[in-house]
Amino acid sequence: MKTLRYVFRNVLRTRTRSLITIIGVGISIFLLGAILTITAGIEGTVEKSSSDLTLVVFQKNRY
Repeated sequence: MKTLRYVFRNVLRTRTRSLITIIGVGISIFLLGAILTITAGIEGTVEKSSSDLTLVVFQKNRY
């Protein structure tokens, strides 16, 4: 219980630093989610477009 009291007292004492830290963590989480979403979208697009490609291979000098 004393630890929580100590933590809250220090957070309230250094409001600017605490606010900057909270904003930084929020931006980091947002960017991580955005990057993962973009990556998943690109992978889906590549898989969808590559499924239509067909490669036909013939043996050399067969005909």
